Amino acid sequence: MDAKTCMEKLKLVGVLSFAMVDSKGNPQIRCISAIHFDKESFYFFTARGKNFCKELLENGKVQILAYTRFKEMIRLSAKAECVPESDQKEKINTIFAEQPYLSNVYPGDTQKIGIVFEIKNAEIEYFNLGVKPIFRESYTLGKGTLSEKGYVITDSCIGCGSRSFYLRRFFLCRKEISGVFSDFEEKYGFYDMYSGGFYPYKTPEESCIRNWNVNMA
Repeated sequence: MDAKTCMEKLKLVGVLSFAMVDSKGNPQIRCISAIHFDKESFYFFTARGKNFCKELLENGKVQILAYTRFKEMIRLSAKAECVPESDQKEKINTIFAEQPYLSNVYPGDTQKIGIVFEIKNAEIEYFNLGVKPIFRESYTLGKGTLSEKGYVITDSCIGCGSRSFYLRRFFLCRKEISGVFSDFEEKYGFYDMYSGGFYPYKTPEESCIRNWNVNMA
């Protein structure tokens, strides 16, 4: 799996959910299908008079979500950028050619009320819940950066020993510290945070993992 494959899967899904926060702090989610995928980015169309457009122009921060029939979830965190005015007509024509239904929604000259944005820099998170062990990985698109996510140890942890320093990273970075938790890998046969975090351990030392709070911001 890589960023390019994730983009191909987004294209196959077709209709993507775009989540934003409006000027009043309220969450807003829209389903968008007027999309054109390029080699290293993708473009989407909306109408200039919509609140969606206003929010994109004011802030541009958006999360984009897709879910496949294979139990895969793909999430992009990005900032949408307005396509230069000189390229707007070309991108609009391309999107309308690929999505013929748009001509029914925006017939004739009404296409001129549209505007195209581009997503070219993003953090991509890929989850596959349909395999065992569950697979999770993060990638970047363009100049996107990765943000750290994972479990946080709280005061309810019983402090089982010297390995507590590594607990937070165990299920997120197997290659780096697999030797520290090789006993968990051998005994239970899982390597991901979901399986490890919710497994019904029998001993108090192992059960401390279940006392973590999840910080998946």
